[in-house]
Amino acid sequence: LVFPSNPGFIFHDSRGFEAGSDEELKIVTEFIRSKGSGREMSQQLHAIWYCIPTDNEARLLSGPEQELLRVCSTGPVPLVVIFTKFDSLEARAFHELKGAGLTRQQAQQAAPQHAHAEFQRCHLSRLLGEKHPKYICLKKMHKEQNKEVQGKMAELIQQTMDAMDVDALKLLLVSVQRNNLQLTIEYAVKRYVHTLFYAVFTWH
Repeated sequence: LVFPSNPGFIFHDSRGFEAGSDEELKIVTEFIRSKGSGREMSQQLHAIWYCIPTDNEARLLSGPEQELLRVCSTGPVPLVVIFTKFDSLEARAFHELKGAGLTRQQAQQAAPQHAHAEFQRCHLSRLLGEKHPKYICLKKMHKEQNKEVQGKMAELIQQTMDAMDVDALKLLLVSVQRNNLQLTIEYAVKRYVHTLFYAVFTWH
């Protein structure tokens, strides 16, 4: 994906792994390994964003998806995991708090913190391990002009920079940022938020 508004920021998107395709997993892992070890900066992958939807707790990661996440976590390319559709966990937390006797208003106010605490307790270490990579949680991606989402896009850029251990890459990322980069990223994430995917990207 190359956006005319910012052609220096390039996304590579994979198909999902819902069907558990070993062939698709092989294609993706080989792509990551070959691009991750490239000599030319312009031919390398500079970061990986791995998106995991949280609206189906019973099936957060399949076997092939877990293997791909392991490859991404242990490879040379910086990784940031993006948990999407976090609204679903907050909705569940709201109903749990209401069932525990809180008023509607109290449950609404407490639901975000409760959902995040339960997510960290029940899912985070199981999915990413005790020493987990950088991650963020996204919600309300379907709403236009959402200031919270815009703030999360800025956080995603910061988390990506924090995951990098090469100053030259950080400088490159800063150099391609323009006023509309945040909107470019938001559109890319929104476009594929309905399914698990990984995105790797480069910039020149």
